[in-house]
Amino acid sequence: MKKLLLLILHLLVGINLNAQENTFGIRTGIGRSTLKTDYAGSDSDFVSKGKLSFHLAVFAEHKLSNHLALQGEISISTTGGRNTFYDDDGSKNTNAITLGKLSVPLMLKYYCTQQFSINGGIIPSFILETMSEDRNNEKFFSTLLGDSIDIKNDVKVFELNPFLGVEFRISRKTFLDARYIFGIYDIAKNNKDSGFDSLKNSYLQVGVGFKIKK
Repeated sequence: MKKLLLLILHLLVGINLNAQENTFGIRTGIGRSTLKTDYAGSDSDFVSKGKLSFHLAVFAEHKLSNHLALQGEISISTTGGRNTFYDDDGSKNTNAITLGKLSVPLMLKYYCTQQFSINGGIIPSFILETMSEDRNNEKFFSTLLGDSIDIKNDVKVFELNPFLGVEFRISRKTFLDARYIFGIYDIAKNNKDSGFDSLKNSYLQVGVGFKIKK
């Protein structure tokens, strides 16, 4: 896994990675994910709401100087969102979409101090799971039992979004971090009169991580 992470950094950046400057680790946490959604063929007004998300990643960090570092990751996550709309009779309907992703974030980190850094980069992601659930009153109990459909025919398998984040070291090996991923990439396949006209996923991640110096 360490060699794979270093290979990703080397291929993407093309620098010589001195082993003495490499740090490896793991990070995990939760977050809030939203989907900006337009449904094809619908005139209803939708209200986007957040959905709990989860992430787990392994990473390799390479120091370029006392203040600059590159970091590459391999991450799995669940994101998505909820959209609420009302029928003509006033009844409330909620559609929840879950996206399972395999991502390879690449970032540049700037250490303001030894404990605090800011970072920014891009997250290429492969969308491996696309599930949709209707959570209206009529289907509440069936939803609990797993009443969901696969919408892979309406969603692209790849996305690329930018992000910004911060990291605060609380001990020599432990840190807290937060990131916001800007959903600018439209993952809707834009099928005529079905699926979505647009589908963009933004999400906030907060978590904890552990570093191991090689």
